[in-house]
Amino acid sequence: MAKPPPGALGTYRTMQVSAASPVQILVQLYLGAIQFLRDAEAALQENRSDEARQKIVRTQNILYELIRSLNFSFDSELPHDLHQLYKYMLLRLKFAGDEQHPEAISEVSSILRQLLGGWRQILSSPIPVIANKTLRK
Repeated sequence: MAKPPPGALGTYRTMQVSAASPVQILVQLYLGAIQFLRDAEAALQENRSDEARQKIVRTQNILYELIRSLNFSFDSELPHDLHQLYKYMLLRLKFAGDEQHPEAISEVSSILRQLLGGWRQILSSPIPVIANKTLRK
């Protein structure tokens, strides 16, 4: 099967994001970050340190976007806890990139997979409490 032209693929992805709820977008961001970390680990194992750093940076960019999306106006500790967790993961990824440390990448990947499971539960719950609310202030 032929690949769609980049313009069509870009349009398709834009439409996916436009039609998605905030929680669905979060899930996609988490999936992207986890994939970048898998790629970074593989690159480190194959001594492709520049590629590993690029994948780590892409994951860091996703984490920065997740931080920007936090809404601290909810009467909940969740945004504050997520903020601290995202900052911790950023520090671990800095260490992983600077020291070529695959265990730090694995640690962040594990945290992201656990959080992803929680967001997926919210999506599959009969009444997703925050799925349709905006995540920004």
